[in-house]
Amino acid sequence: MRLLMRDLFYRGFFLFLFIPVANAQPSSADSITRLLTEINENNHNSARKRYELAQLLFDNGNYSEALYQLKSALQEMKATETVLKPKVLELIGDIYSENHELQSAVSYYLRAKSAYETILDDHAVGNVLMDLAAINLRISKYEKARDYLMDAKKSYQKYPDKNKKELVNCYFLLGIAHGSSGKLDSSLYYFNKCEKFYSRENDAIQYGGVLNNIGAIYSKMDNTSAALEKYNKALAVFEEINSKAGIGVTISNIAYIKQKEGLYPEAIRLFKESNSYLNESDDGHYLLTNYSNLSDIYKAMNDYKNALYFQDKCLEIKDKIANEDILTRISEVEKKHELRKKDNEYKLIEKEVELKNKTLWFTVSAAVLLVIVVLLIYRNARISLQRTRLKEALLEVEKNKLSDELQYKNKELEQFALTIIEKNEFLDRIKSDVREIMKNPQDETKIKAFSAQLNQNVQLERDRQKFELQLDENLKSFFHKLESHFPNLTKSEKKLASLLVLDLSTKDIASIFNISFDGVKKSRYRLRKKLNLETDEDLAQFLKNL
Repeated sequence: MRLLMRDLFYRGFFLFLFIPVANAQPSSADSITRLLTEINENNHNSARKRYELAQLLFDNGNYSEALYQLKSALQEMKATETVLKPKVLELIGDIYSENHELQSAVSYYLRAKSAYETILDDHAVGNVLMDLAAINLRISKYEKARDYLMDAKKSYQKYPDKNKKELVNCYFLLGIAHGSSGKLDSSLYYFNKCEKFYSRENDAIQYGGVLNNIGAIYSKMDNTSAALEKYNKALAVFEEINSKAGIGVTISNIAYIKQKEGLYPEAIRLFKESNSYLNESDDGHYLLTNYSNLSDIYKAMNDYKNALYFQDKCLEIKDKIANEDILTRISEVEKKHELRKKDNEYKLIEKEVELKNKTLWFTVSAAVLLVIVVLLIYRNARISLQRTRLKEALLEVEKNKLSDELQYKNKELEQFALTIIEKNEFLDRIKSDVREIMKNPQDETKIKAFSAQLNQNVQLERDRQKFELQLDENLKSFFHKLESHFPNLTKSEKKLASLLVLDLSTKDIASIFNISFDGVKKSRYRLRKKLNLETDEDLAQFLKNL
């Protein structure tokens, strides 16, 4: 359980979570060089040395090379190395999980769990179960996560004195799993266990985080006094260690309670105080929540000028987060590409090793069975030819795959860019309207109309997305037949065809495509040409007949 839990950041009740993570120790380049030299110079205990090297590479973020070393270790591992094998499998799971290849991660974690159970290592079994639970929490499978956590708890409780911290981590995630699925009493039970532990351990960050979680659950239960008690206690903890992020989020939680109670002036003061701390810690997500709440409060107070101001601040933060998400996703795509490339290289090496072993076997057989030497030479040449063809075929497949991935990445980037452009254009229009409104801030009717227009724009985009998703789901069979008969159709032409099957009018189609009436006519004409239809043939009827 090396790092997975750092990705879990539960915001369901405005919780402020600090999840314990095993800190990676910085590794020197000298250590990596030394292990590489030892592996290259001799094969003695090479599997263990490859594992140690993979740990150093993993801690330095070189996941693709770490994966190569681990899979090589599995290849070289002796049958007697039963203790090393599950560790190698678990670290491979960590690499896949870090690169968001969750299906592969789960597969290797389950293999590691089985191997640990074989050697009766209950502590390690508990750690792998925690990793499996963490993955399921990330993908919102809370019941499955809870099952893994309960099994992990049983493993740790066999030696409770040795596994105190592991048990608390398990309770923490159980609190998240129960809270996420609406089981507040159970969530509170496990977070209370964590509170007792961290209050004794003098771990201020974890202690304050747990207090915030408990306060949020009480808030969800509408137990305001209990929630405020926990929040104020958390605030004192964070103030003592001068944690800007902790102070900012805790004050935000208190402000939210004041907002629910209708104490708007006090809520506004607290939200603004929270913002001053969050700006220092650069936490965009919580700033976005605060700005949204402030906008709601001012709207409830009929102060539309300030409501609009904070709504504008929300849009600025969303754009900033969107830009950061784009960079993160680009980095993830590059990491996945590198990992898959290394994986494919290893598979090629496995094939080469397999072919070399066959060649060696044939050579030995030829020495022993001289009577079939001619046959063996022929067969060896044949295998060599097969190897060459196999390499060529694999290289061609890899080339095509890389080309497809590059096209996909480019399209994804284009889509991201388009999204940002559209948001920026919309933001420009908002700013223009705001300047117009500021000339006459008493014009309440115009402000309300503008707010309605903004809300309508957001809802329209959501409806359009829902419509396209539903269209893809409901017309799967039609799209399959259309692609099999006319593989050269573009995506927009396929979409136009699906709308014609639904008997939508040209005007409706123009609205959905967000183009002019004449633009739809031109698109219909191009589609008709690609389908090779005569002038008198009904386009919609032809598509329905498919």
